Amino acid sequence: MNSLQRMSVVLTIGLVVLFSASAAGAEQRPQMDGLTGGDQPWEQAYDEALLQGREYYNAERREEARDAFVRAIQILPEQPAPYRNLARNYNLMGEYAEATEFYDRYLRLAPDADDRDVIDRERRGSAMRSGEEPWRLPANQRMAKRALERELDDGRALTDGDGGAWGLYRTLLGTGYVAADLDELRRKLQQRLVDEMESYFQPEDGFLPVLSREDWVLQRQRLGALYELARSAESVEFTERRTLVVRAAKALYQESGDDAVELARQASYANDDLKFVGWYEVVALDEAGRSGDAIILLDELLDADVFEGEGRRRAEVVRAQLLRRQGHSDEAAEVYRQVLRR
Repeated sequence: MNSLQRMSVVLTIGLVVLFSASAAGAEQRPQMDGLTGGDQPWEQAYDEALLQGREYYNAERREEARDAFVRAIQILPEQPAPYRNLARNYNLMGEYAEATEFYDRYLRLAPDADDRDVIDRERRGSAMRSGEEPWRLPANQRMAKRALERELDDGRALTDGDGGAWGLYRTLLGTGYVAADLDELRRKLQQRLVDEMESYFQPEDGFLPVLSREDWVLQRQRLGALYELARSAESVEFTERRTLVVRAAKALYQESGDDAVELARQASYANDDLKFVGWYEVVALDEAGRSGDAIILLDELLDADVFEGEGRRRAEVVRAQLLRRQGHSDEAAEVYRQVLRR
């Protein structure tokens, strides 16, 4: 099961097990549940991680609880609850400098939380036990973050084999890095992936972008990364629209007949901002033995001035070829003469 499928698991959210703060010498009292209760994949994945962390916490499975809370933060870094839970878990693990740091992060994100007094007392206790030793970002996380920032500024968003900034982002998550600035890094990476993908969709000579099979494979990988990074319905919708283009191109490469026609039609309808995609449907119709339908669609595209300059000349040459294939040699010859005159 891939990451997007795991994020799409529908949760049945039942009774939330409340934490006891007694380990830090505080009274037991109700806590904010911290769940989003949302139906978006990332919200469901966050809620699942948070509930799993609480289950491990109450079962005294400290390392597993830590990993689950870290995962929740990495999914939605702006949500305060897992920072508090992680701080309490660190307290029980005897890692007091880490506990103090994450209490502070929780309070920065939720300064008016109902449990502020309790958390303040717990935080003071962890700070005393740490000897006021400041928490420091582990070296591996510091190095991974710097490498990601450099790649985001001056490198590639994604390279073959899931490299580039996308690979470094996943490496950073793998170190257990958790901080509110993950959201900013994610958004920057997301925009870099979009910009890089769209640069491949720039038509040459106003006609078609020239992409190899390898280019299309990378486009698919970029879209997979964008699915994982999506945190809004708009991002998901954009990624789904562009995925149709890649699927249509793949079907054309594989000469998939009617499947290619249908995918190209869907891609063209959903991506009216990419004018060249209509051409994919023309090609798919012709390859499926429906050159008459291809001529009708091509005439519609020419009437709508989808192609300009050299792009229009090429489209008209193809129209002449299609006409000849239909047995309309005289009409095809006239199209050729008009093209030559221009």
